[in-house]
Amino acid sequence: MEYDESEKVFYIEKDSCGSLEFDPKDFYDVTLPANERVQKLIDDLSEEIKFKAGINGQKLEALSYKSDIVVGTNYFVKVRSEDKYVHVRIFLPFPYQYNHKEVTSVQKDKKQFDNIEYF
Repeated sequence: MEYDESEKVFYIEKDSCGSLEFDPKDFYDVTLPANERVQKLIDDLSEEIKFKAGINGQKLEALSYKSDIVVGTNYFVKVRSEDKYVHVRIFLPFPYQYNHKEVTSVQKDKKQFDNIEYF
């Protein structure tokens, strides 16, 4: 299936979270390279991720991700912080729910080439 940029769909989240872009690739169980919107999720939730992963004061870089559509979207993101890797599960509710995005789980001590799996 070829992907066409014109097929993007946009949703606006409640003011406190800003707007995020969604596209049709989010509906497939494939690992994709992280993009600006995934990095924005990591940046917005970096303090909570650092706390749960036991990482101090380091910049977090989203490397790749998978997504799962439920009553919202679960993002499973591979994140690098210097020489440490963690997998982060972020729940982003549908815009009409007016809930905030949240870090629902963090897997510590991952390796660079570990596959992202549902957790």
